Amino acid sequence: MFKRFGVAVLVAAMAVSMIPSVVDAAGGSSSGGGGGGGGSVAKTLELRVTGYVTGIDYSTGVITVGQSYYGSGTLSVTTSSKISLDAVNCTLDDIVVGDWAEVRYDYYSRTVNKMSAISF
Repeated sequence: MFKRFGVAVLVAAMAVSMIPSVVDAAGGSSSGGGGGGGGSVAKTLELRVTGYVTGIDYSTGVITVGQSYYGSGTLSVTTSSKISLDAVNCTLDDIVVGDWAEVRYDYYSRTVNKMSAISF
């Protein structure tokens, strides 16, 4: 009985001693591997909204895409946003209310990363 108890305590002690190395491995380490650059880049959470364009404010660069399968959203278009209409690169000025659009955007800043629209 004492041998079994002793083995269980030994296994538990080994498991506890390994926890810091598991935590370090999951969080990365400051030594070895990877190479290139120092800091980490914050990851963005990209979401998608699909539907008809229901509103555009050309002066502020805000577009509203109506409700569809992926939801709806009011989003900001910036100079770095990639926009295409009928598979041709364009600007926000070429998009009109009633176009069908699929928009990929950053969840936190609600800015458009890529918008593909089809005119009807």
